[in-house]
Amino acid sequence: MTSKLGRFTCILALSMMFTAIITGCGDGVEERKKAVGIRTISSDEFGFTMQGPEGWLNNAAAMGYVRGQFTSPVESAEDACKEVIQVNVRDLTAPKLGAAPKITKKGGPKKRSAKSEGGKGSARAYKLDDKLVDEVFEDIKAQGKEIVELERASAQFGGQEATKVVYELSLGATTTKRITYFFVNGKNLYWVTGVSEPNAFDNYLSVFEESFKTFKLN
Repeated sequence: MTSKLGRFTCILALSMMFTAIITGCGDGVEERKKAVGIRTISSDEFGFTMQGPEGWLNNAAAMGYVRGQFTSPVESAEDACKEVIQVNVRDLTAPKLGAAPKITKKGGPKKRSAKSEGGKGSARAYKLDDKLVDEVFEDIKAQGKEIVELERASAQFGGQEATKVVYELSLGATTTKRITYFFVNGKNLYWVTGVSEPNAFDNYLSVFEESFKTFKLN
């Protein structure tokens, strides 16, 4: 049987960045029952909806860049980890979380503004590139986590041009395997992730992909 410490370590490793999974292994059954069956996560602010697998827990509260996530139910007493499907969104016109504000000569915080390449002061058309993907990974590594990329390729996600990355993320002695789709819509960078233990990843990949197919921009 998996120890409580082992389960706690695994849950910590499943969180993406600037976030903690709200319902760890061993949480109250009644709390899980309340959320099971709510299969849609959505955000009016960031304009998306997505459905999760049947029976998975909808964690409605957002932390950091996490705008919604589903976690799998505990399947047995030996089930050490909960699988996760998570939607992260970052406003590219705003300072990154945890970043110190830039100071102008007058002493006030400098505001970032979106500017187009062709016209001063007009809305900038952000485009996805490897630099944005690498920036997300560098922020994760700055938290003491290790990332080993296994695959990076162009893809489609929710009708958008995307970059698909398959990788392993390690925190201490715990390693998880992940598939993440990165894409940009307007001023926002989205990354949608499925997470499992490495030896279970192939079994859950189709579950992740079926949920990803339901992602829609409003």
